[in-house]
Amino acid sequence: MKTWMKNAFATASLAVLLTGCSGARSHVIADEARYPISLSDGVRDADGKLLPDERKQVVGSFTHSYKAWGWLWRVFSFTGDHDISEDVNEQVAAAGGDAIVNLSVKSELCLWNMFTLVGLLPDCSNVSVRGHIIKAMPASGAQPGDVEASAPSAALEQAAPPAEALAAN
Repeated sequence: MKTWMKNAFATASLAVLLTGCSGARSHVIADEARYPISLSDGVRDADGKLLPDERKQVVGSFTHSYKAWGWLWRVFSFTGDHDISEDVNEQVAAAGGDAIVNLSVKSELCLWNMFTLVGLLPDCSNVSVRGHIIKAMPASGAQPGDVEASAPSAALEQAAPPAEALAAN
């Protein structure tokens, strides 16, 4: 193989490897969410116990997407914290739900990152947040006037811990 071909191949390989480190850093938060959000399928009722599966009814899907921007291999973040509270409140209310479970955050490189000139130009990431909106169903055998039977929403909201920050890289 000729020397110029070896050099071209080495340069291209180095560029591809360095581009693989590109992307953006952003933190997903939900400080103003009025509904509980869980990364697992568990959510607590007013009594502090996990809501059993038979009392959970999936009534919709939560979706939110955004583009995060950064520079110099994620050292500087232009996006910073990204608050999903407004979308959580709107989508859960529209679905008639009480909480979001199985929340996941996925971050993928943008096509733009192939042209960032090895970190000299800003990088981006496509971030997608997904989850299941659930409704808490009344407990079987509940008596009229029971908190769980009369207001599942209130029972979950009372037990909801403050929303925690979720990280997306």
